[in-house]
Amino acid sequence: MGFTREDRKAVGFGAWVFALFAVFFAFFALWIAGSAMGRSDKANTLAKQSLAPKVSETEFSLDAKAVSAETGGNITVSNVGKIPHNLTIKGTSAKTKDLNPGDTTLLSLKGLKDGTYEMYCAIPGHAGSGMVGTVTIGKGGMAGGMGNNEAAQRASNDADDKAQLQPVLKYVGQLTDGANTKGIGNVPLEPTLLPDGTKEFKLTAKIVDWEIEPGKTIRAWTYNGTVPGPMIQVNSGDKVRVTLTNKLPQSTEIHFHGLEIPNAMDGVPYVTNKGPIKPGQTY
Repeated sequence: MGFTREDRKAVGFGAWVFALFAVFFAFFALWIAGSAMGRSDKANTLAKQSLAPKVSETEFSLDAKAVSAETGGNITVSNVGKIPHNLTIKGTSAKTKDLNPGDTTLLSLKGLKDGTYEMYCAIPGHAGSGMVGTVTIGKGGMAGGMGNNEAAQRASNDADDKAQLQPVLKYVGQLTDGANTKGIGNVPLEPTLLPDGTKEFKLTAKIVDWEIEPGKTIRAWTYNGTVPGPMIQVNSGDKVRVTLTNKLPQSTEIHFHGLEIPNAMDGVPYVTNKGPIKPGQTY
C-alpha cells in the first residue's frame, strides 16, 4: 500500500514542525548555557570582592590606611564620596579607573612582588589632602591572619573618626564660643518698647570691616554691623515697628517677605512707597 499525496503532505508538515522545535530547543539550550556562564562569572567576581581587602574612598581620606593582600590578589575599591576618585599603587601600573560616586571595582595586584607599597588617589590634589595609605602583599601582609588586618583597620577607623571630628568641633565652637572671628551674626535684637506697647527694632545699613576667618578681613554690607544681620523675634499679635537708617553709599530699601503689612510699607520704591531710602535717611 503506497502513500497518497495527502499522506506525503502530512509527513512533510510534521518534519518541518519537528525541525522548527529542534532549532528552538537548540537556541534555548545555548541561552541557558550563556546565562549560567554569566551567573558563574558574576559569582566569581562577587567571591573575589568578598575575599579581597576593602578600601573605601571619600573626601579626602581612605577608610583603611593599611591593608594586607595575598600575592596576585585584589583590592575592592569603593567610592563612597561625592566626587570622582581612583586608587593607584605607587611605582607600578596598578591603578583603577576614575570611579564615580557609588562605583565599586577590583584593583588587580597581579605581577606585583611581595612587599609594602604606597597606595593613593592619583587625582591632582587628593593625595596631598590625605588620600594615602599602604598595602602589604604576600606573606608579610597575610602573616598573623585577619587579626593584624583588623587591628590596623580599627586603628585607621579611630584616626579617621578623630580627623572628621575636628571640623565639627570647630564649627560648633563658632556657634557657641564665638572665639574664631571677632564678629558674630544672627544675634537676637532687643526692641525698644513704646508707650502703646509697640516693639520698635532699629536697624542700620552700613559697610564694615568683617573678619570672615582669623586674620582675613573683607568689606561687608551689613545690618547693624554683623553678617548675617541681627535676628528679629516677635510673637503672634505683637505690634511691631522697624526703623531703618541708611549709612550706605547708595540708596536702599527694606521689604518683608511673607508678612501681611500695609501696602505703603511693602518696600517697593515708586510702587508701594514714594521712593528708596537715600544715604543718610531714616525710614
